[in-house]
Amino acid sequence: EDMRNSLASELAQAVVSAKDVSSHIKATKVKLRTAVKAKFKDRLRALQMASNMVNGLKKSVEKAKLKKGVEKKSTNLGNMHMVPWSLVASVVIDAASDGFLLGIAYLASINSCIVLAVGCSFEMGFVGWTFCATLPKKIPLWL
Repeated sequence: EDMRNSLASELAQAVVSAKDVSSHIKATKVKLRTAVKAKFKDRLRALQMASNMVNGLKKSVEKAKLKKGVEKKSTNLGNMHMVPWSLVASVVIDAASDGFLLGIAYLASINSCIVLAVGCSFEMGFVGWTFCATLPKKIPLWL
């Protein structure tokens, strides 16, 4: 009977201890949730402030551009810098040298000229594809 009483008392103490631990865990969970919400709100507030600052700077830059008259319509002459002239020159030189080599190959033999022509057509296809990909979207019409 003593053993039964001691086991019952130990069980009661374990239940009380488990309830204490459970309540402590719940309290800690609430504190942690509150702290996370506070940190989130602080970071959200900081992001909103940064966004407002960026928008304010953007508006002030636009106002400054309008005051200085920077936003004028560009003419065709103003777009000259858009064409990569060094790339145009290198493609023209490549095509001319390929044609010169084809002419020399034809003088040597028609079969070698055909092989070189097939190879040059593949090469010029890729050169043209790359050249077109590097050109700007809008090129002046007078070119």
